Amino acid sequence: MASIEDKITRVMDGSAYPNVARVVSPRATGSDTLMTDGLSGWSTETAMNFITYRTDSAGNVIEGTVRDWIGVANKVNSSIINLKLLAGPEDDGSNVGDIVQPCASASYADRLAQALLESLDTDGKLKEGIVETKNIKDKAITPEKVDFASLPMFSATLSKWKPLPQNKFTTVEYDKVEYDNTEAYDNKKFQYKVPKDGVYHIDARVAISDTGFFSTHTACVGIFKNDKLVKESTRTRGTDNNLHLPRPSLSVDLLLKENDVIDIRAFCSDQRVYGGNSTTSEFSMRFIGLV
Repeated sequence: MASIEDKITRVMDGSAYPNVARVVSPRATGSDTLMTDGLSGWSTETAMNFITYRTDSAGNVIEGTVRDWIGVANKVNSSIINLKLLAGPEDDGSNVGDIVQPCASASYADRLAQALLESLDTDGKLKEGIVETKNIKDKAITPEKVDFASLPMFSATLSKWKPLPQNKFTTVEYDKVEYDNTEAYDNKKFQYKVPKDGVYHIDARVAISDTGFFSTHTACVGIFKNDKLVKESTRTRGTDNNLHLPRPSLSVDLLLKENDVIDIRAFCSDQRVYGGNSTTSEFSMRFIGLV
């Protein structure tokens, strides 16, 4: 419904150029209704900007009578209602014969600029964050339009075997970074610092013992968040067979907060080694969504 609060307004109805009208009935000062001799071509979809002025007997504009208005056209009775004075001298009413001319005035341009600057920068580009998720239609965004490079993801592997103390969760030193698009993994502390809130998928696997171990012992891998164990794999029991080489692993989704610190730790109830190379041990994370 048309309103004088509209900032983006039409200047014609699209079927014909709007006519220049004349006042046919006096309007008292402060009245918000103006009667004209016709509003052909005026838009009723939005409010309309227009100016009024008076002319002398020679048809010249009388100085000090030009006023800039916005109002809603009513073609049924050729009236303009909800008048609001935007610029010009104070309202002194309207006289029969006053000119009513639709136009893209300075006030029109300024209100349009105000509306556009709510969502656009002055260079015409969309403001950052202006498009809210609720305003995006389902399935409106295709994979081709998603910048996957902006979604945090990384992978790190091991380059050698390292000692694993007995009965102690020990930080796995994934020292070879395969990829890390947000540079969030510290390959000196062997920790991933979460760059943004969200749900992350975490894969962790580590080879424990290069020669197997006895059936009286078990091994596992754990995910630690801020130095606390949050997920632990099923404990793998030895088989008394040096051909059985345990590879405990975890694949989980975790809701994380920005600056949470994630690391992977290995455990064995016997003193062994862990690691190997990228084929046996890897730690990876990727952002999969918001909650």
